[in-house]
Amino acid sequence: MTAVPFFIGGLLFLLLFSAHLAIWRLWKVKKEIFFLVAHFLFVPFFLFLCGDRLGLWPRHELCAGALLYFSLAVVYLQTYPALKADIPSFRILLLIQASGSQGLQVRDICEALGRGGSFHVRKMEELQNDVFVSRRNGNWELTLAGKILTDFFIAYRRFLGFEIGKG
Repeated sequence: MTAVPFFIGGLLFLLLFSAHLAIWRLWKVKKEIFFLVAHFLFVPFFLFLCGDRLGLWPRHELCAGALLYFSLAVVYLQTYPALKADIPSFRILLLIQASGSQGLQVRDICEALGRGGSFHVRKMEELQNDVFVSRRNGNWELTLAGKILTDFFIAYRRFLGFEIGKG
């Protein structure tokens, strides 16, 4: 097998993902899940059928490309609602990032988010175990991985027109 399936599946996913981001940026889509399913599943299914009928690639390579594409598409469809929602871990990362180099203490995070302290302590431990935050002089700070994740999350939500830090 050649690299054709990676080209077919990967490029089609990148093209449809880019189109999705552009459409979300330009228009307020009301039926988001319907649009996402149609955009990422039905349209490509039709495109793969056309590609097969036209004989553009050998069938086994087209099927392998379709498998790669639909794997990526289904993963994105499953994660999209979570990326759009209010995620406490991301809100904590955003708070720490906004605090700058001084970092934050758990009580500051609890006050800002308005939940019980034990919930935030567990979240902070999860973020520390995932190497997104670290403690220095009693304050929580973002690690390089935490900064990268936070910056990506902010850019993604901004591009889609979602409010930063809100669900």
